Amino acid sequence: MQQAIPYGSGRRGGSPPPPLLAWAAARHVLLLLPGRVIAVIRAEHGHRQHQQQRQRRQLRHERRRRRGGIRSLVAENPVLILSRGGCCMCHVVKRLLLGLGVNPVVCELDEDREEAAVMEELTGAPRSAERHQWLTPAPPQLPAVFIGGRFMGGLDRLMAAHISGDLVPILKDAGALWL
Repeated sequence: MQQAIPYGSGRRGGSPPPPLLAWAAARHVLLLLPGRVIAVIRAEHGHRQHQQQRQRRQLRHERRRRRGGIRSLVAENPVLILSRGGCCMCHVVKRLLLGLGVNPVVCELDEDREEAAVMEELTGAPRSAERHQWLTPAPPQLPAVFIGGRFMGGLDRLMAAHISGDLVPILKDAGALWL
């Protein structure tokens, strides 16, 4: 068992020890001396780095969409998730597929302009506020999961396939799992 050394005992000069990094959260770092907080520093480096990676990923997907459209992204990748950043259902879909060992391509869309354009391209009909529900089918909701080039559905369809045991064979047929 180790014993704590009392502050100032056995030290010459009586100078306090340097501050210790005691606790680091996602955005703040506390510097502590025994018994008091010295400083709270915002740690933005990791957050900025995450934002930059996300922006680069979105730019890559945007370039691909311009070249061949969202349909080419669907055709090129065994599993594609169209999601909205910060959506809890999109997060659950990603975690479910990652838990099964699938590495899906995730394309995060802006809530306004990109989502409308992508849904237009997928359904083939312009999306308007005056659309009558009995005349045209509803466009796919986000998250939209494509497996093997086909529209699988959203979270509800994916969970139903997972619970029934149909999801793993579908993923194997698409080439997303190598089990």
